[in-house]
Amino acid sequence: MKKLIIFYLLFFLTGCTSINLKKEKSEETIISLSIFANQEEQKKANPGPYGVLSEIYYLKDKKWEKLKTTMVPSYSLIGVKEGKYLLRVEKYISKEGHIEDIKGKKEKIFKIRDGERVNINVILKAPPPTTLLIIGVLAGVAVIWALYEILKEGELPRPFPPPIEISPLLQDFLFHISLNYPNYYSYEKVDKIPPKLIANYPLHKDPAVSRDTHIFLNFSEPIKENWDEDTFQILGEKSGVVKGKIFFNSTKDMVEFMPSTKFLSNEIIYVTLNGDNVEDLASNKMGDKVTFYFITK
Repeated sequence: MKKLIIFYLLFFLTGCTSINLKKEKSEETIISLSIFANQEEQKKANPGPYGVLSEIYYLKDKKWEKLKTTMVPSYSLIGVKEGKYLLRVEKYISKEGHIEDIKGKKEKIFKIRDGERVNINVILKAPPPTTLLIIGVLAGVAVIWALYEILKEGELPRPFPPPIEISPLLQDFLFHISLNYPNYYSYEKVDKIPPKLIANYPLHKDPAVSRDTHIFLNFSEPIKENWDEDTFQILGEKSGVVKGKIFFNSTKDMVEFMPSTKFLSNEIIYVTLNGDNVEDLASNKMGDKVTFYFITK
């Protein structure tokens, strides 16, 4: 009986995802988002981890239109329109290199007016509110005690397993940031800023990558889909050129490469992106060539 009550208390106190908003006056209309692993990291102003996918939607003609998808844990959208927005934090890129659902996924609808800045803090593991905590603990203990009184002659039902961590990324898994990324993204002004690669998976020089991993490239803004064989090249040290399919997400700011076959074991895989062939929707070229490599298990 004591063990069951202790288990319930531990289960309830493990925490949950929380999304907090704070508005303030600003010269421009801005949405600023930061994701933190827990409250301790928030106090340190240390956003992370990379790999948790956040999505921003805008309500247009009674339909949610996706504006931004990124695995970068801190960014701002400057020059957004006045109106209603939706934030979703429901997926992450696993250590196996696949997009997975987050347990206890969260979303938040909010409004923004011209000249406002909305600061959003997402805490992936936060304690529940005090009132809810007290009510939940007392109610849970009461239910467990009632079960004990009814079933004390027999065996109590087995409790649910403890909650799974929101993501394996919460431990020590970080994404490599290839280039410095701008902390703005405008939808109103003339775009003269070239796109940049702000994050990639697998990690640069990662020594133990799954053989069936996918490769992800995250850009600072939407890009054109006119890629050819010279734009994106995957080369295995043993296997040579790696063939596969390329997919663009709905906001065109993330690319996923799915190889046709598994990579060979213990092989160095080189990934090269030819920036001259990467253009944003305003035809600004990325320009820089980016290369990183990883090693399979």
